[in-house]
Amino acid sequence: MTYTFRQHTNWIRTFVKGYRVRLSLYFVLELIGIALSLLFVYWSKVAIDRATADFEKEIAPILLLIVLAAVGGVVLRAASSWIDENTRLRMSVELQNTLTKEQMSSSWASIKKRHTGDLMLRLQEDSKEVIQMIGSSAISFAITIIKLLASLFFLWSMDPVLAAMILFITPLFLFSKIYFKKMRILNQEAKAADSAVANIVQENLRFRMIIQALGLFGYRASKLQQEQSRLLQLKMRQINFSLISNTIVRVTMSAGYLIAFIWGVYRLHHQEISFGTMTAFLQLVGRIQNPILSAAAFFPSFVRFRVSLDRILELFNEKKITLPSPIKLETLQKITFDKVSFKYEEANVINDLSFQVSRGKPLAILGSSGRGKTTLMRLLLALCSPDSGKILLEDGQDKAHVLQENYRSNFAYVPQGNSLFTGTIRENIMGVQSISMEEINQALNVACANFVHDLPQGIHTFIGESGYGLSEGQAQRIAIARAVIQKVPVWLFDEPTSALDDETSSQLIRHLFSEGRNKILIFVTHDLKLAERCDTSVYLH
Repeated sequence: MTYTFRQHTNWIRTFVKGYRVRLSLYFVLELIGIALSLLFVYWSKVAIDRATADFEKEIAPILLLIVLAAVGGVVLRAASSWIDENTRLRMSVELQNTLTKEQMSSSWASIKKRHTGDLMLRLQEDSKEVIQMIGSSAISFAITIIKLLASLFFLWSMDPVLAAMILFITPLFLFSKIYFKKMRILNQEAKAADSAVANIVQENLRFRMIIQALGLFGYRASKLQQEQSRLLQLKMRQINFSLISNTIVRVTMSAGYLIAFIWGVYRLHHQEISFGTMTAFLQLVGRIQNPILSAAAFFPSFVRFRVSLDRILELFNEKKITLPSPIKLETLQKITFDKVSFKYEEANVINDLSFQVSRGKPLAILGSSGRGKTTLMRLLLALCSPDSGKILLEDGQDKAHVLQENYRSNFAYVPQGNSLFTGTIRENIMGVQSISMEEINQALNVACANFVHDLPQGIHTFIGESGYGLSEGQAQRIAIARAVIQKVPVWLFDEPTSALDDETSSQLIRHLFSEGRNKILIFVTHDLKLAERCDTSVYLH
């Protein structure tokens, strides 16, 4: 999606609100630096004139001023650079944190359309380009324009003809609409290809063991190479376009310097200017050409910035779930599905479903793959909402509450598959809760996860990405311990016995039924033994 310049400006104005003092200080220091550089040129001219022609006047005071201007410029540059880098670092951290939080609260509809690799590229590369422009490049461009105008004015005061010639050959083509449009298209295509490569790389690294096991190494490597080749072609088009543009600029700059040199030598030869003025000419032309080159380099980066900001704003404008204050229902007795229907896009997944599950009467949800079992869990967790019908939570006071996000705190959930985070087993079980070792050991016992105590570091054993270091069954039982330790009235389990042997499954079911006898237990399962032990079963067709 492409956003307007006004939308970009409004977002930037809001984002930089807390950094205005820092950015203003950086701007002022750079302005003082421009003044010192021009004073350096002027005093250099005066010093050379006194050394070559005006012998009666003192040269030492002028040389001291030149030294002070040079040293002051260096000190100011160091200070402004520190402020610039410090500000950009803080802005980068804030933007990445904000974007991460935004994505963590994305709705299910938003999550399913964004690949993790693409998100990582936007969080890292796109946010970097946005911060570089806001925190540095835009201010540097403004400083560059001021430096250019000041140098031109100074040169004009010395020789209007030379200033007019330099201004006339400035490469104004960079401001053309055609140039911007071409650059933007090239950058949009390259960014899309970058995301495609990032998606494949992320999958190849995350599922590298599965790729080896399934013999897909050649296929996945070839797929990555194809996308990289496409990206390379697009990047080369960018390089070629930039090279041609930069060559035109540099040829123009060289012509400008030659004109200044020849014009200065001509006037010096006819004794129309002093040697000091000739030196000032050459210094000023350099101070005019360098800003022009900087301005020329700014426009491609400005185009990249706008494309990157489009991609960032897409993430901000996606639908988010609300995270209201949690509401606890300690006396929750019953959950009722009343003619609930739900569909993904145009496909019906759950249609006119009604059932009831009560405290102390476990429920099994069965059905073949793709019939809506996992969707039913998402509805219970208020990650998505019914298209019709309603889900009611009934407490012990005969009050019925329509299920919403703020009631999610009443549910403990064990998803199917590996859901552990990188960190220690203790961190995975506790999270941010304050829980005693006695409670942790009790949860491990309920989840048949006492094997933890036999590990070299016990509960402090570090778990790698995707639970590496543990078997699937071990990871599943730790996830169950993480759920049962929570003091909530509802336990939701998605295939809790899928990775366990019969003996461990039977023991786990006994523990869950015993520990959860005063809770609402809901199991999504293909395990018929588990379903038979439940008071009620719901079949999804």
